[in-house]
Amino acid sequence: MSSASSSNSQSVLPRTSAPSTSGQFVLPRMSAPSTSVQGAILAPVVLPANPRDWSVSETVHWAKTSIPESGERIASLFLFHKVSGVVLLGLNRDLMKSELGLKYGETVVLQDALDALLRSVDLPPPGYAVM
Repeated sequence: MSSASSSNSQSVLPRTSAPSTSGQFVLPRMSAPSTSVQGAILAPVVLPANPRDWSVSETVHWAKTSIPESGERIASLFLFHKVSGVVLLGLNRDLMKSELGLKYGETVVLQDALDALLRSVDLPPPGYAVM
């Protein structure tokens, strides 16, 4: 007995995030592993309100759920290079290209997502001293 897989399923997950009323980020859960049922509805993932407090796995999740098109590739690079929240907030386009090996278009997309994140939590842009 063969099982047919659905090839026309589309993701309806939002590509942006915002703090909830509790001050934490609520993002959709990443896709389930290939061993689980496709299309399963999973509980959302709650990230700490301040991205500086994010672990590597939390920045990976943010990239997968918040960055259009290049999110999976960027997330895998975040995991490989151990990009935590503190490191994420220190990234600039030069570092994105030289250290992460991103292409120009990917740096633009990542920078836009990072800028939106910083605006949503009212943090200064990278390069500003925070005491």
